[in-house]
Amino acid sequence: MTALLDDYDTDAAALRAESAADALRAEAERKVQFRARRKRDKLVARVGVLDGLASGYTEALKSARPNIAEVAGFFDIDHGPLQTLLRHWHEEFVSDGWQPGTFFAPHVDSWTERAMIRAALLLEDGESEAADEIKYLLDQRDLPLAYSARGHRIAECSALFEDAMSLVGAVHGDASAEVVWRHLQDMPRYDLQALVVALAAMVPDDAEGIGSYLREISGRNGGVAHGLTLLIPRPSRLFQRRRKPGRLRYIDEPGGVSVTAQR
Repeated sequence: MTALLDDYDTDAAALRAESAADALRAEAERKVQFRARRKRDKLVARVGVLDGLASGYTEALKSARPNIAEVAGFFDIDHGPLQTLLRHWHEEFVSDGWQPGTFFAPHVDSWTERAMIRAALLLEDGESEAADEIKYLLDQRDLPLAYSARGHRIAECSALFEDAMSLVGAVHGDASAEVVWRHLQDMPRYDLQALVVALAAMVPDDAEGIGSYLREISGRNGGVAHGLTLLIPRPSRLFQRRRKPGRLRYIDEPGGVSVTAQR
């Protein structure tokens, strides 16, 4: 009898310990959800990010208070994921000003900009390009990248390859280093990054003679690094600004002297 009571006490203690652990986990989960909710509440107030989206996303929005069909078109997804969000986070969307449809027209609901941003934050990464871009603008995810091998994209990359070949020719003597650098400085950031990748892909990493042109133009020094110093100007904080270069002064103007500084 004593042994049975000891076993009962042991089982009861184990159940109490397990129950306490479950309660702690539940409390921790509630705290996590509470912090996530507070974070979303702050982020949805930044409705200005919608004005910074790439062109084309807002074309699906026909009114200032779109319905779920328009919002689905904006995110380029079906109704299903949005309905799931509305069901799981109903109170949050109501607090954003979202209004459900009527009994006779349940899909004719009313969305606010805050509700759309909340939906973007709650959608899974990769589920919608528009949502991914919103999260990126809100610093909630890494830069979204999308790749395509369709005909239009192939044509764009074909033109990029031609630009890369033109740059190779310009650097190898068709244009001065100043002309090349000013042209690159004036390029949009994406175009410049794409050009860098294209040029790197064109160079075989196991080919002989890599850097021979740089050694050739460096003269007696004969080094790749010295050759680069003749083609790439010293860093400047001005290079971080994407703007057109200032007006060049000509030698026939007062104070206008054509000089290339080397240090």
